[in-house]
Amino acid sequence: MPELCADTPEPSNRLTHIKKEARALKSNLLITINIIEGTFVKTPLKNQAIKFLATGFGSGLSPVAPGTCGTLVGVAVCASSSFLPGLFRLLFILAVAIGSVYIAGQAERLYGKKDDGRIVIDEIAGFQVAMAALPVTCVYLCLAFVLFRIFDIWKPLGINRLQSLPGGWGVVADDLGAGVYAAVILFFFHLTGVI
Repeated sequence: MPELCADTPEPSNRLTHIKKEARALKSNLLITINIIEGTFVKTPLKNQAIKFLATGFGSGLSPVAPGTCGTLVGVAVCASSSFLPGLFRLLFILAVAIGSVYIAGQAERLYGKKDDGRIVIDEIAGFQVAMAALPVTCVYLCLAFVLFRIFDIWKPLGINRLQSLPGGWGVVADDLGAGVYAAVILFFFHLTGVI
């Protein structure tokens, strides 16, 4: 009978050893598949992150006026990004808008409801658009807040049709449109020196 290596378990424990190796191999295979598919974050953690961002760091969970609370977070985000020079600020706004489409779409899937009221990342993105061409001052932040909320709630001139777009686009596009309307009015005031 050949001698067994010191690492090799006794014949009676071989089956147990083989089962442990098979479990480890299966685990490594699943990790490899997740890396190949791009899911580096465990699903529950990823889902929590999506919900946290989609609800505007929890502001969308407010029992009263979650959209308004989300817009207030948008004001804070805009104010905190005001140090960015022109082009970088526009790139930041573009990144927020694109990211919000993805996050809103994923959040809709998690909540199982089209444009769930808890999802307010669209308000955050829309407010950034409202302030895109303006200096970040207290006056403009306040005026943009009021105009953006009016257009977001009223949804004039076809903005409401944007909600029929699929996935995250349907959640975010109407708010981006409301942001554009607010931006046009505020930029006109800025150019004419009214404000």
